[in-house]
Amino acid sequence: MDRINKIYRVYRECIANGMMGVPFIRNWRVRRGRTMSDNTNDQVQNVLGQFDFFIRSIGWENVRDKTVIEIGPGDAIPHGLLFLGAGAKKYIAVDRFSGNVSSVSAEHLYRALIESAPKRLCQGWHERGLHPHQYPWLEAANSSPRIKLVTKSIEEVDLEESEQADIIVSFNVIEHLSNVTQAFERMAKCLNPSGLMAHRVDYGPHGYAWKNPLEFLTLSNTVWGLMGSNRGWPNRLRHSQDIAGFREQWFQ
Repeated sequence: MDRINKIYRVYRECIANGMMGVPFIRNWRVRRGRTMSDNTNDQVQNVLGQFDFFIRSIGWENVRDKTVIEIGPGDAIPHGLLFLGAGAKKYIAVDRFSGNVSSVSAEHLYRALIESAPKRLCQGWHERGLHPHQYPWLEAANSSPRIKLVTKSIEEVDLEESEQADIIVSFNVIEHLSNVTQAFERMAKCLNPSGLMAHRVDYGPHGYAWKNPLEFLTLSNTVWGLMGSNRGWPNRLRHSQDIAGFREQWFQ
């Protein structure tokens, strides 16, 4: 019975992945939103926890007047608001599945986040002449000197030299990259020589749930690709492989 269930699950995921390869369906799914939670309070706490991870890794003093690239923020860019409050000069969001970051759901998240943000960030917004409640930082985002949205994967992004990043961050994104080697090469080109990075990686199966949490590692690359190549499923690289990839670009 377990074998039959496994075959059925693989078949179902292959169909779903094939549908995401159809432009019309893919665009509809992206517009519908993928990463927003129905519980705004929980999401606010998650966002603040993620930002705390970035700040502890980078240091408050290293954010001021810096350009920050976030890889894979999803349907909203709350970290952009927080980094600007921390003193960042510019925030660039890079996501091949970028959603509507000024949707009603996203604005609800921003409002709730502003109400829960540490006083230090509120002071930062005030000092820099930002008024988050009015969302001027989101209006015509791509023409704003403070924010840029790039609807591409990090593997194919090509930023102007003037937009070189001082900081690159991601939270549970590295494991979804389709070509990690190419992504690391691109990050190395986007990051200033003295720049900093902070990445949190989830090496679990994500959408593929089974009795054995490591079973997703036993499927062939061909089958795994058929199941999730169009949906950004985990690339199944292990920690040692990611570390080796980073070292190849930055420590050779």
